[in-house]
Amino acid sequence: MRMVYMHPRQRRRMRRYMSEGVYLPMNVNAIDEEYIIRAYVPGVNAEELDITVEGNTLTIGGEFALETAEDEQVRQSELPSGHFQRTLHFAAELDASKAEAQVANGVLTLRVAKAESAKTKRIEVKAS
Repeated sequence: MRMVYMHPRQRRRMRRYMSEGVYLPMNVNAIDEEYIIRAYVPGVNAEELDITVEGNTLTIGGEFALETAEDEQVRQSELPSGHFQRTLHFAAELDASKAEAQVANGVLTLRVAKAESAKTKRIEVKAS
């Protein structure tokens, strides 16, 4: 099974996000033709998500917004709030034209096809 490579900068960024409390947990799976990414985005509308693909890099961004009334005093705060962004670097080039994304029940499901150049191709060997 091929793992998604995580650049050391990305690991440091992930630790920083976790320490700030604004972190986007996700699973990344791969099948022959595409990658399937699932991320928790509770309370974030589809229109508020910013997803970009460039080469072999996928970036997901948005904002967890919590509204409180002026007369409320925070006694305990565990829910994330603020801007989030995760960048993933894949071993294969991605084809953004064949990407699909949907949000249901607070889970973003993103399917991104591998570029034609990244797919396994069989080479026929001819006898001489």
